[in-house]
Amino acid sequence: LTAQVRAVLEASADDCVVSDVGSTKTAVCAAAEGSDRFIGGHPVCGSEARGPEHASTGLFEGATWFLSPLAQSDPAGYRLVHGFVSGLGATPVAVDPRAHDRLVALTSHLPHVLANVVVNQAGATRIDGHEPLFSAGGSLRDMTRVAGANPRIWVDIFLDNAEALRAALAEHRRGVEQVEAALESGDAGFLARWIGEAAGNRRGMITEAYGDPGRLHRLRVHVPDRPGVLAGITQALGAERINIEDFELQHHSPERGGTLTVLVAGGQEAERAAALLEAQGYGVVLAPALDR
Repeated sequence: LTAQVRAVLEASADDCVVSDVGSTKTAVCAAAEGSDRFIGGHPVCGSEARGPEHASTGLFEGATWFLSPLAQSDPAGYRLVHGFVSGLGATPVAVDPRAHDRLVALTSHLPHVLANVVVNQAGATRIDGHEPLFSAGGSLRDMTRVAGANPRIWVDIFLDNAEALRAALAEHRRGVEQVEAALESGDAGFLARWIGEAAGNRRGMITEAYGDPGRLHRLRVHVPDRPGVLAGITQALGAERINIEDFELQHHSPERGGTLTVLVAGGQEAERAAALLEAQGYGVVLAPALDR
């Protein structure tokens, strides 16, 4: 985006504020150095899907939108972009460009790298004639949901943020080496503490997103591969005033259909939702969203 940022700044009027929506900020902000009309931006939203058919009117609702004003950025321009972002329903968060890139290297770019590594490892492996991908359970599918994302976008992201991403990979490698050492020595205590720490960190992440995670319940619904199924389920829950906190649809195959995961707050509401869907003929597995 660096060339485009410079070109737009040169072509636009002196009273025109320019921003971007790129996934890295250091390079584009450096390209705008000297201009008081540029405010770096990055909306943290979207999915692994691509194309206009996956557009969503609520894409920005509640999403974090990083803004990286420069030292010389005009305060009035920053207020304008801040108001625009807020008007879309997003939450503007000011951040230094380099800090932004270290942050997304850990929370976004590293997960994409690991998803690709794991699914490629499984795809390149045969175990006594068995193909791991054809025997994959929910763990592999959940962890690799973002694998294979649009290379036209992600190659540039990886290269633009190479320094911060390499640092995140090095830290990850140290963590893997600790697990390897614990496995070699049979250190059950380390593994238990390690898993417990992960559970606490994940609970904190979910608390930030949804409030009290103890109130969240997960409904896993087996759905056929048929148009209108998702709309029918969400409309049925909405008609009963059952609020969906979040959902994810995982497609298996045209023959096997898929699994719709729905998060509902409150045990009674979750039980009502499960009973409603079971009455419509769906198989439902209900459980707390987090292990207690």
